[in-house]
Amino acid sequence: MTQRKNPRLLVLACDGLDPDVILHNLHRLPFIRSLCQGGGHGVVESAVHSCDIWTTHYTGLPPEQHGVQFSRLALAKQPADLSAVKTDLFLWDWLNRHGLTVGFVEPLHAYPAPQVKGFFVSGSPRPSLAQTDRAVWPPALKPLIDREYMASLPKPPSLKDLGVDKPFNELTDAELLKLLDGYFADAPALLRPHLNWYLDLVERLWTKVPCDVLWVYFMETDVLGHFLFNDDPPEALVQVYAEMDRGFARLAQRTGAEAVLLLSDHGMTPIARLLTQPQSTPLMRNLAEEYRVAGTRLLRPNLAVVQGYNQGLCTGTHRDRAFYAVRSPRVRSGVRADVHFHDLFGLLLRVLGLPVPPGRRAYRGPLFPEPAPAPGPARAPTPGPGTAPRAATAPGTTPTVTTKGVRPLRIGILTYGIHKGGRGRTVARLAEGLARRGHDTFILMLEGQPVAYPVRVPIHRMPAFEPHKFPQADVIIPASLGLIPKALGRSSHVTVPLHFRFEPDVAYDARTALHVVSLPYRSMATAAPVAARVQQQSGRPCHPVPPGIDTAIFKPGARPPGGPRRVGFIYRSPALGYGFKGADCFFTAMQRVLHEERDVRVCLLNPDGLPVDAPIPVEVVEARSDEEIARFYRSLDVFVTASVSDGAQLGVLEAMACGTPVVATDAGGIREYATPGINCFMGLPNHPKMLGDLVLAALRDRNRARGFANAALQMVRTRTWDAFVDAAEAAVQAACAERRREAKP
Repeated sequence: MTQRKNPRLLVLACDGLDPDVILHNLHRLPFIRSLCQGGGHGVVESAVHSCDIWTTHYTGLPPEQHGVQFSRLALAKQPADLSAVKTDLFLWDWLNRHGLTVGFVEPLHAYPAPQVKGFFVSGSPRPSLAQTDRAVWPPALKPLIDREYMASLPKPPSLKDLGVDKPFNELTDAELLKLLDGYFADAPALLRPHLNWYLDLVERLWTKVPCDVLWVYFMETDVLGHFLFNDDPPEALVQVYAEMDRGFARLAQRTGAEAVLLLSDHGMTPIARLLTQPQSTPLMRNLAEEYRVAGTRLLRPNLAVVQGYNQGLCTGTHRDRAFYAVRSPRVRSGVRADVHFHDLFGLLLRVLGLPVPPGRRAYRGPLFPEPAPAPGPARAPTPGPGTAPRAATAPGTTPTVTTKGVRPLRIGILTYGIHKGGRGRTVARLAEGLARRGHDTFILMLEGQPVAYPVRVPIHRMPAFEPHKFPQADVIIPASLGLIPKALGRSSHVTVPLHFRFEPDVAYDARTALHVVSLPYRSMATAAPVAARVQQQSGRPCHPVPPGIDTAIFKPGARPPGGPRRVGFIYRSPALGYGFKGADCFFTAMQRVLHEERDVRVCLLNPDGLPVDAPIPVEVVEARSDEEIARFYRSLDVFVTASVSDGAQLGVLEAMACGTPVVATDAGGIREYATPGINCFMGLPNHPKMLGDLVLAALRDRNRARGFANAALQMVRTRTWDAFVDAAEAAVQAACAERRREAKP
């Protein structure tokens, strides 16, 4: 059993930590920001019942396998009972078997304390320490705990604390609104002494029993999050997150942990959102119905209240999106990779270089450069500290497949046409780049379709895509989702699709799109977050191939003097299937901007050339060349994108390369390079009020906008088309090598 002065892994298990609150306020959360920039992070597709989610994290099993703890514990108001969980082992058992000592502090729904190699202090629900000797292992640590953690949490004021004698249901809307104005605003100040006490306790326990893996549970953001959505945005809650961020930084610094994993079970959202907006999952619809039945009062479209814990005025609730961030020598730097909560057990083990137990789900996403350890039985402990295998590739780099000594390939790129826009530009660059590297490259496209960007490789035009008529090739790269089945219709070549976004999010026939994405083939995607989702869906590697920018053309320059302030947007016609680009949301947001700021002109770049149906005055700009597009970006005070779900969004990168401040929506792929509060303003998709507020902020706070633009400019200079082609060539070679291995008897 190893004993280390510093943990190999510090797990900050934070209940109710919401991804939107974090990602919209990273500039105020320096420690969490350092995790995101120095490692990987993402949104977790999750559930809403903490007991089931944490038990999945402890076992690696989904709730339907480990026993759906919510029905057994929460509804019956019973203490936790680990012996009732349907599992052959827990996380701590697996770590111990692999020679790692563990320390668990207040893990939720983990009572009684198992007799681990290390230490364990069970969390709620359990009897108080005065009533049981089964909550702490080893028992000798119990005197170190001078108070109950849950009882120490700051409590929201009750009506009585506020000097109100009337029952909640007799208060008028006006009275409730008055009470909620500034309600629990001292929560951040109350939190600090509690957090200092708790961190002191953790340090006492860890100093007494050092361990390899230290797991510390935090309930603060959940408890306080229920009571701090009385403002929009929730400033007091953001201050709570800032206090937590300082606490996380202190614990990481004091322990000197080699790796840090921050994860939450679910997020938080205003209760009003459940009552006023359609919910997309059964869990959220059921939760909305529970609040309706509980007598929730909807005071405004964005504010609802019900009595909650300590008879406080509850304005927030759980939602089925959580957050994680991880920094480790094994993890690439600056990667956004969204996951499912079933993945986090395997992700944690991957950080430690350990295999998953049999029957568990391994993490195979894009965070790690080395392949995942194969599942299998526990091995014998490795003697000596610090002997776990290290990744051969330095953090932040992408592994490549060498092509030295490998014959050139005949590669066909299958596309409907090379139209104006990011997809057309990327296809043209890919074809030219592969040809320059010695591959016999050609483009296969439909008759009558345009070639909007110059290409020198052969173009084969067909009246219809019939696989048996395709030219012979070693590799076919379908560049649209609908062409993947066409490419797979012929088995003589290797098919390596190129994904530009996660199509099931935006496709008219989402079910068919999901089926195609789920087919088990190796692929590529122009943004790492998209690659992660495709890989998760298909179970096969999806290689991130981030596109580049021609900085000789897209570069900063002087804005034409005089005239009104200009806000720009690339208008793609919904009639051509581009509804997901969010034009309606943009126009609604700009109605508010134009109402508040008179000297603003809305400028649209219209590459499709179709009539623009806009409810506001707009200036439509024609640009026939890249140089004219660059001049368009440079003419703007703010560039806006409003996509619902998207990939790399070349237009955003081009605007950044021209030094133009960007306001964007969190559409997925953009998260690979765009960080809110660092190099752009970012809001939620389909949220025109928020988008309008951000445009106003960018127009009014020019120093902040300029700071974001400068940071974006430094980032975008690292993205080259040569690197894009290198990554694509590596993915193609990997697919071909895989085909050769499979062909061997």
